This record gives sequence, C-alpha cells and structure tokens, in this order.
Amino acid sequence: MPFRGKPSWGLIGNGLTSQNLERNGLLKKSFSFYVSEFSGSLGDLPLFFIFFVGLTQFSNLNPINILFWSGLAHIIVGFVFKVPLPYQPMKGMGLVAIAQGVSEAELLSAGVLIGLTILIFNALGIFKKLYTFFPEAVIRGIQLGLAFMLLAKAHELTLGAHLAILPIVSLVCIVVLILRFKKYHTLWVLGIFGISLIYMFWEGLLNEPSLSFSGGFFKWHTLTCSETVLSLVLIQLPLTTANSIFSPALLLQDMFPEKKIKASTIATSVGAINLLTCLFGGMPACHGAGGLAAQYRCGARSGLSVIMLGIIKLLSAVFLGGLFLQVAQNFPRPLLALLFIFPMGCQIKLYIFQSLHIMSTAQFVMLVHLT
Repeated sequence: MPFRGKPSWGLIGNGLTSQNLERNGLLKKSFSFYVSEFSGSLGDLPLFFIFFVGLTQFSNLNPINILFWSGLAHIIVGFVFKVPLPYQPMKGMGLVAIAQGVSEAELLSAGVLIGLTILIFNALGIFKKLYTFFPEAVIRGIQLGLAFMLLAKAHELTLGAHLAILPIVSLVCIVVLILRFKKYHTLWVLGIFGISLIYMFWEGLLNEPSLSFSGGFFKWHTLTCSETVLSLVLIQLPLTTANSIFSPALLLQDMFPEKKIKASTIATSVGAINLLTCLFGGMPACHGAGGLAAQYRCGARSGLSVIMLGIIKLLSAVFLGGLFLQVAQNFPRPLLALLFIFPMGCQIKLYIFQSLHIMSTAQFVMLVHLT
C-alpha cells in the first residue's frame, strides 16, 4: 500500500540523518551511506532470480542476455530518476510464459509490443483514462488467476521427483513465512538458492567458477506475431498500468516529494526500455511499487542503489556469464517449484485476501469468473 504522509529518512550511520549529512557535506563520504545503498539494491533481487531461472528453463531466454540488459536498464534508471526505482520482471507475462511454456520469440515480441503500446498511450495522454477504465476486480482477478496457474506449474514440476510431497510442504512454509516471519522472507528465498547451489555442485552440474568474457549482447532477435503475443499484452497491460506506473508514482510522491516524478515519466521509462532491451533478448520488465518499497525498507535512498545493482549484473554477464548459464539451466526443478510458491503466496495475500472485504458481491463474482 502507498505510504501515508512523508516517511522518515531514518538514520544513516552514527545517528546522522540524511539532512545533517548533506548540510555538513558528508553524505558522499559516509561509508554507512554506501553500505545502506548496497543493502537496498538487493531488496528485490530474489524475485528477479526466480524469473531469471524460470524464463531460462521454460521460455529458453538466454540468461546472459537477461543479466546484461537488466543491468544496463538499472544503470539508466538510476541515473535518470536518482531514486531507488526498481526495474523488475513483468509478473503477468513472466508467470504465463513459465506456466505455459511460451517461446522466446513470443515473449520478446510481447515485450516489444507492450513497450510500443505504452509509449503510444502515454503520448496520446490517455493513461489516466485507461487507469480508471480497468475495474479493480478485473486486476485482482488476473492476479488470482496467475497465482493458481503458478501453483499448478509448481505441482507439475514435482511430479515424479524425489520431493513429491513438496507442494504440501511449500504451502506450509509459505503460510508460516507470511504469517510469522514477514521481515525475513528474502532470507528464506536466498536460503533455497543456497541449497540449490550446494546440490548442483554436489551432483557435478556446475563447473568451477572462472572468469571468461561473454559477448553477443547486441544480436537482434527474431520477433513474431500471434494470438499468444496479443494475449500476453492484454494480460500485462492492466497490471502495468495500475501497479507499475501509477502506484510507483504515488509512492514516490510520499517518499521523495522533492523529485516530482510523474506517472507519465515512469510510463515513458517502461515503454522505452522494453522497446530497447527486448529487441536484443532482454526480459520484459517494468517498475513496481512493491520492489520500490522493498529496496527502501532495505536501506536504499538514492539512484546509487539501482546503479550498483546494474553494475553487478553487467559484470556478472560479461565475466561470469558461463557460471550463471549453468545455474539457470541446471537449477533443480522441485526447488524451483518451491520458489514459485513465494510470488504466488504474496499475490494472494497482498492483492486478494486484503481486499475481499471491500468488494461488492458483483465484483467478487467477476473476480471468480476471471480466474
């Protein structure tokens, strides 16, 4: 939910507020500031890795290209906006692509098409009308449908595996996670990744890490047009309009009122970057209020946090691309199914159950019908 009122900047090392640091010219020299920014840059990283692995395995996206173009997008966003505005996977498109095995060409084409659509709508000045056009129940119905689609995919991945009881264990874990350990869900996700890495090394699925240069990032990818491409755009457009353009704009007004960042500026960013990155194999992505809140909660207060994350991704793609390719391709699918439970559970809790009490009967019937 958007923050109410202007939030406190909190303390940044040695009991000094950001205002005091700026007044004394110490902000850029504060070690605690850089640590806080780096910590904040990692706030939304677990969600990225879930889609990073999922889209590599089920849509055959090149993980090295995903890292490179995601990193470049982060650097651009950090320099342009100068706030910790995340650039995260488009959940609607991504979840459908993972659940239904959408091809690389179709997913990238959908990313280009939605980027072009957003730019056109924004230039025509009709985004505000579009925002009010989509009923809240429609958006929540799409989100609930995606959540159950992801649950079905998670169950499919565990069939015939050693962890056949995993879906039940997953549901128990996510309930405990959401209800009891709200502040530590990121550590749970990272813990699963750590277990997976140990398993892959143990089974000989990963070679020893080594520095090797990767290239080919500017290779033009083939695009296509199909019903699947149009369906992906229609599913994603309401979510992007509400959760990736207007919600972040409202949240930024509360967090950084002096920046005066408008929804139209965010829309231009989402459209232009998707138009650029998806042509060369980047993952369809957008800004998000949830990612912004996560990074802010972890300490991010400026665009430096986003730039840091972008540099890490760029260097990883260029010099450690081979390692990340092995990780993405060999990640154990039963454990990947467990990771799918996290975004599914968050969508149900944050976007469905909390709003059922304010829905009318007609809206609830519409929501159930859409799922």
